[in-house]
Amino acid sequence: MPEVETKDGRRLEVKIDLDLHFLDPQTLRVRKAGDEMTLTVGDRSYLQVEARRAFPLTRKNQYITFFDMDEHEIGMLPDIRVLPIEKREIIEAELNARYFTARIRRVISCKEEFGLFRLDVDTDKGRREFHLRNLRDNVLRMQPNRIVLSDIHGNRFEIRDVSRLDARSLATIAKII
Repeated sequence: MPEVETKDGRRLEVKIDLDLHFLDPQTLRVRKAGDEMTLTVGDRSYLQVEARRAFPLTRKNQYITFFDMDEHEIGMLPDIRVLPIEKREIIEAELNARYFTARIRRVISCKEEFGLFRLDVDTDKGRREFHLRNLRDNVLRMQPNRIVLSDIHGNRFEIRDVSRLDARSLATIAKII
């Protein structure tokens, strides 16, 4: 097992587990029990399962990892599009709840207050007000003109194409993008 040396000179063994366990979509059973998703892999069932995207911004349907209620990885599904529609819809609903992203249509105001930027925007989910901190870490510029903003609570707000914003919205948000 590899070792690393700490700042105070101690040596620690480091366990690196790079084994990925891919789930077979043919044997995977997915159910919704109340608000919880259950997953059965072969003869083993898991309650209160969480689905997470490995690449939430670029590959929404690929590399979905499932975790049990104790945060232990159950396995990864390479692509949910191979699943029958009823299974896929359950997983997609879980993922959409976890990765809520509102699309910004118009920027009403953007003001800096006490080191935070307060934005008032019109989105596809209605009007929202949120705060941004540390623009370098919370404003993600993607190609070609896409921007994803993460507020102080971890919510995501997306501008699909900055060039399609109206002139007033673009002028209002220009200082943070």
